[in-house]
Amino acid sequence: MPTRLLLLPLLTLLAAVLPPAARADGLPRPFRCGERVIEVTPVGSGLLLLAGFDRHQLVAVPAASGARYEKPGDPATWFHGKGARGLASLAGTPLPECLAEPLRASGNEPFWSVTLDAEALRLERPGEPPRVIAPPPAARIEGRVAVLEAVLDGRPLALRIEAAACRDTMTGMPRPASVTLALGEERLAGCGGDPGSLLRGSAWTVRALDGAALPSARPMELLFATDGRFAGQAPCNRVLGSYRLGGEGLRLGPVASTMMACEEPLMAAERRYVEALEQVRRFELSGDGGLALLSDAGARIELRP
Repeated sequence: MPTRLLLLPLLTLLAAVLPPAARADGLPRPFRCGERVIEVTPVGSGLLLLAGFDRHQLVAVPAASGARYEKPGDPATWFHGKGARGLASLAGTPLPECLAEPLRASGNEPFWSVTLDAEALRLERPGEPPRVIAPPPAARIEGRVAVLEAVLDGRPLALRIEAAACRDTMTGMPRPASVTLALGEERLAGCGGDPGSLLRGSAWTVRALDGAALPSARPMELLFATDGRFAGQAPCNRVLGSYRLGGEGLRLGPVASTMMACEEPLMAAERRYVEALEQVRRFELSGDGGLALLSDAGARIELRP
């Protein structure tokens, strides 16, 4: 049975919808609203709301409770959050009640994992019973870092979650948060958050395939949606498909496209590009904010925000 430590009821942690003074800036948070998934990211005093392929910059507006954000010039697009729950409207179309997805973090050597939601903080380690702090402790916000502190089995526990890209040391998967866990004298490091938020965080422009620019009739962009789709411009046609993130990698496709004919150099470049998309198996982030989509055979698609 899990060890359960009861604490006084406190604010839900790391909900990106808390008032500005109580949020870790820049940490994306997916919410499930019925069948739809949206993502909110605190940016300064406002909020970036992603819904499908659409990106909405919202600003804070007065609210009797919780935190409410509206899109300037389009007040029918808004998000109103209360901890791990929220309500949203897109251009006047209300969504079902939104529930925040749990935040998951883990590290290796030694392995550990934490799951954090509105109900509890759950710590798991191989060969040990799960330890549960319920409800979870409140977060102390230090800029882009949320700090959670409690006492677990008589030892002080401190969990620090920073909105900074982190690469899993076992799988190589990039994740949006760098996480450290201190339990007594022990110090553990790892990564957390949904890797997909790193793909969705920018509208990408294709710069090169295998180190060389592709000829194109128009700028080549690539967008990742909150519902598992991607779309963009190839050298000639528009392309679209689905993407899937697993424990160790990323897969795109099958890729569909429009049927416009172009000159053969563009069509040849497009065939190479579509083939490279369908061979993608993982992704990497560069220090200058770029994205690389990589195949097992060495193909490399380089993108910039």
